Amino acid sequence: MSCKVSVIVPVYNCKKYLETAIRSVIEQTLFNETELILVDDGSTDGSGGICDNYASEYTNIFAVHQSNSGVSVARNKGMEAAKGEYIAFLDSDDSYDESFIQTMLEYCDNDLVCCDYYIKSKDEKNVGKYFDEKVYFKKDFTYDFYHKTLRQEFYSCWNKLYKKSIIKEKDIKFAPGIKYAEDMTFVMEYLKFCDSFRFVSAPLYHYNVNPGNTTSVVKNGFDVQLYIHDYQTKYFESLNVDQKIFDNINDNFVYKTTCTINSTITYSSFIEAYKYVKRVLLSNFYELYLKADYTEFKCTYDRVFFTLLKKKRALSVVLWRKLFDLRSKF
Repeated sequence: MSCKVSVIVPVYNCKKYLETAIRSVIEQTLFNETELILVDDGSTDGSGGICDNYASEYTNIFAVHQSNSGVSVARNKGMEAAKGEYIAFLDSDDSYDESFIQTMLEYCDNDLVCCDYYIKSKDEKNVGKYFDEKVYFKKDFTYDFYHKTLRQEFYSCWNKLYKKSIIKEKDIKFAPGIKYAEDMTFVMEYLKFCDSFRFVSAPLYHYNVNPGNTTSVVKNGFDVQLYIHDYQTKYFESLNVDQKIFDNINDNFVYKTTCTINSTITYSSFIEAYKYVKRVLLSNFYELYLKADYTEFKCTYDRVFFTLLKKKRALSVVLWRKLFDLRSKF
């Protein structure tokens, strides 16, 4: 069997969805040119046994087992074992359209190929709202292009096709120990060495909104947003980009952090929420927040909320949100 594409699936306690993911690879029109690497990350629900069963049945499916070390380590181990010219990722609770491999390979002369993805009951245009269906060359990697790569819709690793030669030569890996945005760092580091990027508008990746998966369980709290902000700032400082990109990074940081303040207050105790807001207001978020323009917010709740933040009234912020939540219940 000639192996063109290595599909890597990190597996951890996903028995409910795993077989759907595996079958979506088996049903690929070019499955005979594909190898599937299932990396069991110390599952305890029988997922590892499912991996072994499929590996014993198919010569191009391989099961790798490791003690629980996280999704980044699992993906890195999968890349080490990969024999294909190209690498693709699939999360264990998601699935591919049957033409994913074949369609992505049609554009594999480009360094990075990205397709749109489908979320059931939602607009299929997730990445396609920002990118045109065409090739973007290095000369096109301008402010407008990089501005689009800052969006969360773009930087997932799983709706893309990568050249293994670039990954190996540049020693690109997922950073172990990161619970959120490990996709972003991998994709952005890889993009740094790309001379071309091809976007495919078809939603060939099917994303399952699973309340139990890692991304959903980890709250997008302040530490997460701070990590993303600091990484993106350092990343673009190493590139010759328009100053406006840093304004975008700061705006995203401020907006998403204010969202985490609201959600943390709602789902935490009063004391925990107060400590959280206090910590955020003592960070570099506050100086950036003072520069933000929130005049577009018209409702009473928002006006009071943002005024209290600017005055550093952590206790009042928490009380205001708690009262709003209480009122919403009745």
